[in-house]
Amino acid sequence: MDNQQIAERCVIAARSTLVERLAALERRVTGTTEDAVNNVKETAATVRSVVTNTAHDVQGVWGQVAGGVRDSLDISKQIRSHPWQTVGLAAGLGFLAGFLPRHARGMIRDGQMNLVGDLLNVLRRELIGVGEATIAAGAAAIKQNLYTPHETVAPGSPYSNGHA
Repeated sequence: MDNQQIAERCVIAARSTLVERLAALERRVTGTTEDAVNNVKETAATVRSVVTNTAHDVQGVWGQVAGGVRDSLDISKQIRSHPWQTVGLAAGLGFLAGFLPRHARGMIRDGQMNLVGDLLNVLRRELIGVGEATIAAGAAAIKQNLYTPHETVAPGSPYSNGHA
């Protein structure tokens, strides 16, 4: 074997080793890339799931809050549920309106109507209107409560008077 043949065999062996190492490196890079892609896909799926669940939770909470606010601001329902408090409120508003001056004509300074006098007139008219409407609604609710048949109280209930 001469030197040229030995050199060729060394080159062939080196090429073979290089090809094997490149193939191994390619497998490692491909595997790492596939792992990274799978991790990104899993993370995206998790984020999507969390965002979707959070959106549903927020919608549920918003629905409950909106329903509670709607019920709280339902004036006719509040009047039906609390007729005696309504009558008390109307009486208080009427009492307050009674202290306001009937006319602000005497509150003129330098030929101009006093702003406070105008506001008191408006406030008085509004309080009287609200009071009248509240009394009418409260009276109707009280009548309805008095004339509507109610469930009987079970014996032994904390609300029973001890008689069957």
